[in-house]
Amino acid sequence: MVIDSSINALANLVLLVAIPFGFYYFYHRRKHGRGFLEVARRVGLRIGEVRYLWISFGAGLLMVGALLIWPPSVEA
Repeated sequence: MVIDSSINALANLVLLVAIPFGFYYFYHRRKHGRGFLEVARRVGLRIGEVRYLWISFGAGLLMVGALLIWPPSVEA
């Protein structure tokens, strides 16, 4: 079940993110001579303020901790 979900997530990542971004990057690289970081910024892939990264990291740790303490039932 976990392997199927992982394969599904990777397929979605490739089909819905990597391929369209790749086409967009190569188009802007050829036509405008922009680099990878500039194209990524134009798409909206920015880090932003570091404090928000720490908040997200903390929230992720809380979710992992909650799943370790109260694991969901896999019987269905």
